[in-house]
Amino acid sequence: MEFRGVLKLHNGAIYMYAHAVGIDMMLNVQKAVAMVFSPKRRAMVVAKEFPLFKVDDKCIQYVEQFKYLGHIITNTLTYDDDINREIKKMFVRTNIMLIRKFHNCSTDVKIMLSKTFCICLYDVAL
Repeated sequence: MEFRGVLKLHNGAIYMYAHAVGIDMMLNVQKAVAMVFSPKRRAMVVAKEFPLFKVDDKCIQYVEQFKYLGHIITNTLTYDDDINREIKKMFVRTNIMLIRKFHNCSTDVKIMLSKTFCICLYDVAL
């Protein structure tokens, strides 16, 4: 790994921290995480381990995925985990609504309910 790149990143973090302290901004290191994104080509991998990020002498944990604004972000920059989570939520909604609560309704009503409440995956319109 190129030492100058890590040094620039570290200096940038120190610079941001100094300005955050200047405006009385606090960072919760229990909630803050760091992520290293994996390149698509293995030849572009620069290191398998990276130095710890420290803020006010507290280490920030490295993670492979985290949830941000309700969506799962992974270090591979794929949406597979997030889509699987949304599909599971859709099956739960379908099971609760269509099977348990509206099992006596007609097919047309079930289709309308499904379009209204179940197919809101990433705001896709039908």
